[in-house]
Amino acid sequence: MSAEDLAALRAHDVTAGYGGDPVITGISVRADQGQVVSVVGPNGSGKSTLLNLLAEHVRQLAEHGAAVLIVEQRARAVLEVSDLTYVMGGGELRMQGAPVELAASPEFMASFLGGRPGAGTGPL
Repeated sequence: MSAEDLAALRAHDVTAGYGGDPVITGISVRADQGQVVSVVGPNGSGKSTLLNLLAEHVRQLAEHGAAVLIVEQRARAVLEVSDLTYVMGGGELRMQGAPVELAASPEFMASFLGGRPGAGTGPL
């Protein structure tokens, strides 16, 4: 694995599922060297399917000394450690951004953190 491969994790325009209809459609995500990137979303939004697609690359990163932490359901905890967050819903990418931007989004707060923007988001 090259240094460039270790420096980034990318998936572009991915569509996948388990047989019939796709679970995720047209997802593009990336994590650049030095970034902590997270994917959050409600149950059934496609997070695990995306993780399954990226699992081999993530394992290779860990084998080459990269630290890997995956938190799937705890959106607040993920926001506190991430530089960039992708938000999935219904098998699609619904929004993305810096945690502080997402914490200010009424849609994100209502959907994933059960509150109003800026309420109880800790150090974000």
